[in-house]
Amino acid sequence: MRKHFCKILTVLMAVALIAGVLPGDLFRADASFAASKSVKHFSVYMKPAMKSMKVTWKKPKKTKVSFYKIYRVEVKGDWYMDDKPIPALSDYKKIAKVSGKKKSYTDKKVKSGKTYAYVVQGYKKKGKKAKLVCTTYSSDDMTYETAGLAKPDLINGGYGEFHSNDLHNLYIYVNLYNGVKPSGVQVYRKSASDPQYRKMNLKTPEGKKLKALDDIHDNTVKPGEVYTYKARTWKKVGKKTYYSSYSDEFTLAAVHMHGKYTVETLTAPGDTSEIRFKITSDKYNGVTTFRQVTMEDYEDDGYYDNYYYYKKDGKTGEYPPLAGKSMYSKDGVTWTLIPKNGVDIKAGESICLSVGLYGGPHYFAGNTGTASVLFLQGGEGAVYHGSGNGATNLEVDFIEGTARAFVDFD
Repeated sequence: MRKHFCKILTVLMAVALIAGVLPGDLFRADASFAASKSVKHFSVYMKPAMKSMKVTWKKPKKTKVSFYKIYRVEVKGDWYMDDKPIPALSDYKKIAKVSGKKKSYTDKKVKSGKTYAYVVQGYKKKGKKAKLVCTTYSSDDMTYETAGLAKPDLINGGYGEFHSNDLHNLYIYVNLYNGVKPSGVQVYRKSASDPQYRKMNLKTPEGKKLKALDDIHDNTVKPGEVYTYKARTWKKVGKKTYYSSYSDEFTLAAVHMHGKYTVETLTAPGDTSEIRFKITSDKYNGVTTFRQVTMEDYEDDGYYDNYYYYKKDGKTGEYPPLAGKSMYSKDGVTWTLIPKNGVDIKAGESICLSVGLYGGPHYFAGNTGTASVLFLQGGEGAVYHGSGNGATNLEVDFIEGTARAFVDFD
């Protein structure tokens, strides 16, 4: 879903109508006109090439324009995702003045891989003066584009919606928001056992040759190994091949998407104010972080997501954990309050946990009865750092002596 959202978002951003209020104190020469309601707004569009950017526009209806001034600003970083402020009109630099009959301008002074935004302003001559009558500038939004090949972005392509990562298969998606459409992509990989980046001959999940915007299937991974990837796109124009800059590094481990554990109950069946148990992480798990349980939902509306449930001899019970009182122990003897940032265990490691019961003592069935489950939802109490992407739901089954950390990509 996130992958397709990014694609849709990119298209919408590229064709969005630029509308807003022109601040009158940003361009001194145009200040008297900017505050006027007679200044109309219109859209600007950009089409990138390897060494240029074509800027096109369509003036508002019933508007006479004698000439246009074109302005440009370089957009640094990921403006949309980083929620950066929109550049002020004074940040733009004038690069051209063209006839009012023109509907486009090709900017040949751009640098490949750089991202730009443009403002086009239309003026009507009146005697020796010129009046601003239309503008594409908006203080609320902007359209931007990358000249040449844009820096790609690597994201997890195997989080469970279309493909699922596991011990032998990892899926990565190369995402692009702007720039010239590439011909293909080169993927490089390194790991702890092979620390030098190596160019990989990877294919799509269907076994086809990679194109620029494909899912990448790496079926050469080893269980438990942590891999770091980087990629760059390429395009051949004539006899010359152009390359984008490398993506940021992206790390993914060949571990269980959903954490697996064995559990030993330390609290005997009966009335108790806390549940103590030993949990051991599978040798092919990612890191698991155990945190304090909160009760914000319960305190707000009396409903709780986190609970212990039992069913025995026809009787049932359901109790929420006590917030802020979870403890841990390495040896089962010395107990320490779980700190704010949590406590980690790696693959194959064990830890003893103590979870208080709200309003206790309550009955605890232990490993008896037909149901005895501790459920921690939405990352509260536990966070599993596996090969998926989403919130962790930890379910501890005291009867089976197992636990599983489900990762919900939605």
